[in-house]
Amino acid sequence: MTSRAAPDSQVWRNSVTGHFRCLKEARTLDEALVKAIPLARSAGFLVPVCELHADDAAAIEQFSAWRRENADCFPTQFPVTDAGTRTWLRSRLLDVPDRLLFFVVDRFGNRLGHLGFANCWNDERSMEVDNVVRGVASAHRARPDFTKPSSAASAAAALG
Repeated sequence: MTSRAAPDSQVWRNSVTGHFRCLKEARTLDEALVKAIPLARSAGFLVPVCELHADDAAAIEQFSAWRRENADCFPTQFPVTDAGTRTWLRSRLLDVPDRLLFFVVDRFGNRLGHLGFANCWNDERSMEVDNVVRGVASAHRARPDFTKPSSAASAAAALG
């Protein structure tokens, strides 16, 4: 049975790599929006964090601000800087083949937070929901709660 599981795992790994690479390679807003995953009830979209954002000072500042505002929710504590966030974006997200992050945006395109997947290369062919941050504190009042599993499940289903 081990010999049969290995090819299935490799197919999974190749699929994850290909899908994530496709989402991450967007360099323009048009490309990123075409790859966005719609949320239920037209509430908004999951927009992939991609090459476009590596040079987007506003996105990097927003990631930094959200990290500082939610520092107590993360296992590691350190001084957050935009330079460090830029490095994280490149080396710990965009260059990691089995990790993906989405901006959660409302139907008007306003960024509300982010959520992603990590540790997706595994024999169980599973995805770990990762880095869920509600960046806008009021987002839960007027908009769906994107931290619920249904949003992550929708994204996983859309990825195939």
